[in-house]
Amino acid sequence: MYICISVTGRNRQPTTFVFDKGEISLGRSSKNDLRFDPELDGAVSRHHALIRRDEEDGCYYLKDLGSTQGTFVNDVMIDGEVPLRTRDSVVLGINGPRLRVTYESTHESTIESSVLLHQRSALQFPLALYRDFPKRYHLFVKVGEGGYGQVWKAQPRGSDQWFAIKFLRPELLMGDSSTAFIRSSKAVQRFQREAELMERLWDKGADGIARIYEAGGDQREGFLYMIMDFIDGEPLDRFVTRRKQMEEQQVLAILRSVAESLDRAHSIEWWDAEKGRDMKGIVHRDIKPSNIILRSSDNRAILCDFGIAAIQEGGDRLTLPQARVSSYKFTAPEVLLSNVISPATDLWGLAVTGYVLISGGFFPYSGMGLGPTLRNIREGNITPIIEYRPEISAPVAEFLHRALDPEPSRRLATAREWIERIDSISSAE
Repeated sequence: MYICISVTGRNRQPTTFVFDKGEISLGRSSKNDLRFDPELDGAVSRHHALIRRDEEDGCYYLKDLGSTQGTFVNDVMIDGEVPLRTRDSVVLGINGPRLRVTYESTHESTIESSVLLHQRSALQFPLALYRDFPKRYHLFVKVGEGGYGQVWKAQPRGSDQWFAIKFLRPELLMGDSSTAFIRSSKAVQRFQREAELMERLWDKGADGIARIYEAGGDQREGFLYMIMDFIDGEPLDRFVTRRKQMEEQQVLAILRSVAESLDRAHSIEWWDAEKGRDMKGIVHRDIKPSNIILRSSDNRAILCDFGIAAIQEGGDRLTLPQARVSSYKFTAPEVLLSNVISPATDLWGLAVTGYVLISGGFFPYSGMGLGPTLRNIREGNITPIIEYRPEISAPVAEFLHRALDPEPSRRLATAREWIERIDSISSAE
């Protein structure tokens, strides 16, 4: 019998622990099964509380061990031992860490329990009790989330290694209306294609992206997930948020690394036996600082999030022709006008990313909203990078200016040309 305990609180990443024992002790002492930080969790006593499972009724009970500031269940202070229902909220001490407890119940399936849990609270990893997850992983820490899913890092039992688990939001898989069905169908297809494309790219030697190990789940059960490498590092948007300016050589290295991944993606070809046709070219369609992680171990730029990637030739569109799915400030002007699937989308986004990194967070053009921004881009109203960084070398300034030319024919057309040009600049310097 597994029990899932999720912890949150002030300045704390939501973290989910999975235990396969009948008794779990909580407190600040190192002897506790679930230990809290003495500095971060001052409201927690050394030996604060105990959660135990009753062998006869199969339920869990919570007991306060004479803590200094008390234990609260659903915002009511307890005295002694009380029954602990699945999804109950527990707070250790006044304004202390909040726990959400879930366990397998004989009265409802694991899937039903997990779905309800996810809908009521985003604090827990909803797959913690799903299928063989509790046997494989014992610790889950939330990394981030978006409109379509969440990403958590997970640690296998008996290992110090971390993996990233991305899952599609369960609520996107549910709904009775026709609109909800269409939305669900598109979201599922996108998610499944993301895993497929990333796996194909890795097999073709694109090691500048995260590696996919497993993709699974069942739409009928409410869960789709993929397990991949956890990239330990910092997304470039966080670096930019601190208004830091990168040195040009570091920016060139980042641009080259991403261009290598894009070169593999844009040139990949394969035969799709299910559809009976040739496939050619994968376009990421959302190149921007938040989707590039600077890996801590070697400072290499890793390209992430292929959630809205598209196949240039042979693939099915998973968005309506008039729908815009990428970030408009990182999308080429001709793509904004026609919404074509083209490598120009990625190269323009990479150029804007390079500009933002060098300038320290400024965009190359002004404008509030799509219309004014697009007008400034089409008219060539781009601020020269030297206005933000006068010391930038002429070859780098010229390279960025050319990459952001509103006329597509005057830009470098392929990622391979980007790599060659960056190599030429770097060797000259």
